[in-house]
This record gives sequence, C-alpha cells and structure tokens, in this order.
Amino acid sequence: MTDKPKNHADKERRRIEKEEDSVVVNSDESFPASDPPSFNPGTTSANDVKELKKKR
Repeated sequence: MTDKPKNHADKERRRIEKEEDSVVVNSDESFPASDPPSFNPGTTSANDVKELKKKR
C-alpha cells in the first residue's frame, strides 16, 4: 500500500515533464527560490520599543 502514492507521484511527475512547458516545470521545481523578506516595523531592539512608547 505504501507504493501506491509513490507510484502515482512518479507517474504524475513523468506526465508533467512530458506535457508541460520546460520553463513551467523548472520554475515549479525551484519554488520558492528564497524566503520572502521578514517584516520589520522599524524597530530593531527593545530600546527602540521603549522610545516609541515614550513618544505616545
């Protein structure tokens, strides 16, 4: 039973490589190329947070 999903995945991979555009296939295989940048609200340390609270 464990071979069934693997066989299905292998068949689907071969089908995609045969039928799909090579650019699409290579693009999908390289996704994600990198992690997105992390969100930075402008504070870099605990001291910055204290300064922001003082201004409010």
